[in-house]
Amino acid sequence: MAEAHQEYEILGLDGCLLEKRELDLHFAIIGREEFEKQAGACGLRILRMWGDYSRNPFQPATSPFMIWELGSEPSS
Repeated sequence: MAEAHQEYEILGLDGCLLEKRELDLHFAIIGREEFEKQAGACGLRILRMWGDYSRNPFQPATSPFMIWELGSEPSS
């Protein structure tokens, strides 16, 4: 299990603080095979997967992220 704490400050166009948000995160880091298995068990299928936020193809050896686009299984 991984844990993190994030803080966000939302500023107005003038640079003044409008809002501050805090978020505690608790999550498990799982591999590709386990993610695909869990998604399938929920009735989801993988539509696309990218390796970064620029939507470059996922490369197992070099991609910093696995970014998934999932969709529902078509009804029969």
